[in-house]
Amino acid sequence: MAFERMTGQRRLILEAVLRADDHPTAMQIYERVAAEMPNVSLTTVYRNLNRLTADGKIRRITIPNEPDRFDKTVYDHYHIACEVCGFFGDVTSVPFDSSIPRRVAKESGYALRANEIIFRGVCPSCQAKIKKEKELMHYGTERI
Repeated sequence: MAFERMTGQRRLILEAVLRADDHPTAMQIYERVAAEMPNVSLTTVYRNLNRLTADGKIRRITIPNEPDRFDKTVYDHYHIACEVCGFFGDVTSVPFDSSIPRRVAKESGYALRANEIIFRGVCPSCQAKIKKEKELMHYGTERI
């Protein structure tokens, strides 16, 4: 692969991913970069995200029926997503079990290229809000 210099636009796009803790989508990255560089185009953001992913500087997380997300952590690890507020983050407290992809490849006969294990549920903050809303609803019905 030929050397490609780190343009100002590519540097800003990379920095937007490296600063993010929310695994942003291309549109979110575009909005963040456009705040600093108003003349950047969405096409430029996509092109550079593809280049940065191909170069191994960032990781693309492909989720069926959702926009791809981009991650600064390029090694295998788990992700967690809240189905209420949309938070999407890393699971840092549980080490990645590298035997899982190997076992899946062996059992399925697939030559695996990548894997994403995403746990979905309701985050603690949303659980608290839901509990409070239920308590308020219950309190309101007792008074009638």
